[in-house]
Amino acid sequence: MFRPSTSGIARLKEELAQLGDATDDRDRIIAQVGSRYGDLLREWRYPKVSRPFIRPDLTPFVRGEPYQEASSGARTLLTLAWQLAVFEIAVETGAAHPGFLMIDSPQKNLGHGGTLDAVIADAVTIDDFYHHLSAMRISPRMG
Repeated sequence: MFRPSTSGIARLKEELAQLGDATDDRDRIIAQVGSRYGDLLREWRYPKVSRPFIRPDLTPFVRGEPYQEASSGARTLLTLAWQLAVFEIAVETGAAHPGFLMIDSPQKNLGHGGTLDAVIADAVTIDDFYHHLSAMRISPRMG
């Protein structure tokens, strides 16, 4: 019968203690992503932005409601902000990511080649989104 050595057990316990609590790490990362998500919505002048956050199950919220409850144009912006927040935090913290972010039809439902969402299209210009992407591209933290 195999019996691990006392020194082996002590070494493993020390390694485990150094790893920390994965739940704390996850909560910290979700809070960082949620903060960036809110920053992006404010930068893009999302109408009446209030209480933007990411729930622990990774659902983005704004105005106390999940993104699924928003209009089609608003959902487009909420999804873009969520995806960019995850990507930016991954890059900044050196977390694993594929090194690129594929965004399909960012103008969809904003009145540019899709169904017009007047509230969103009037308040948010797609230029705000593209300006952010351009700034990311030249930012030293994005490599």
